Formats: sequence, structure tokens, C-alpha cells
Amino acid sequence: LGSFSEAYKKAGYTLTKPRNSWSAVKQDGSGVALTIWQDEITKEGGAMFMDSRGHPKLNEWKDRQGNRQRIAHINHGLANCDGVFDIILCRAVDVTASPRKVASANLWGRIRGHIKPMDFSPEDGTFLITFVPA
Repeated sequence: LGSFSEAYKKAGYTLTKPRNSWSAVKQDGSGVALTIWQDEITKEGGAMFMDSRGHPKLNEWKDRQGNRQRIAHINHGLANCDGVFDIILCRAVDVTASPRKVASANLWGRIRGHIKPMDFSPEDGTFLITFVPA
């Protein structure tokens, strides 16, 4: 299990501000990676997804630097990567903390995320992401 910055680096991404980054775009623009918390993934039927729309802590994080940067990165992914995202899967030290600290982080190599434009709000950065085999 690796550190947050190491997980992004191993996946081919450079974090501009590791302490405040929740996402990254590859230097050549060919990919976008998003941080996803393991405990926020929902499994229903055969599907796995994470829905941040209506998140109970939205007011705490919607104006944070990491969210503003992630909004730009998701827009890039929707425009240039067909809405397909690499996933840096994180486990939190304490799932109730805000902000959270990362206990472990790794590229979810067998799974990628997909966001449809209508499932993303550029105003507050909330989204519905479904997970599909890579």
C-alpha cells in the first residue's frame, strides 16, 4: 500500500499541490485521475458507483482548492477523455474526519471511472461516477 503522492506518480501523474490535490491531469493531457474514497463506493446489483451529489459534507468541501481544481480536471476529462478517469483509490485514517487523512492510496488498475456530462455539476463539483473494468 502506497502513499497518496506515490500512487499518482506510479499512475503517471504529477500532483501540483500534493496536500490540496484531489485529482490530476497527465502532462500530455491524455488522462485524468480522481481521488475516490473506498468507503464512499456503493455496490448495487452488479454495479459500483460513487455519488457525491447531495453529499452531507458538501458545504465543508465545495469551496476548497482541491475541489475547484477537480472541477477543471473533470471538465478536461469530459472534453478530452470521453469521461473516462483513472481512479486513485484511498482508504481514510478516519472516515468521519474533515479534511481526511490518507491511510493508503493506490491506482485502481483493474477499474476505471466513467462520468457522463449530465451527472456532473461544474457549479459545486458534485458528480456521479460509475466504475467499469479497465
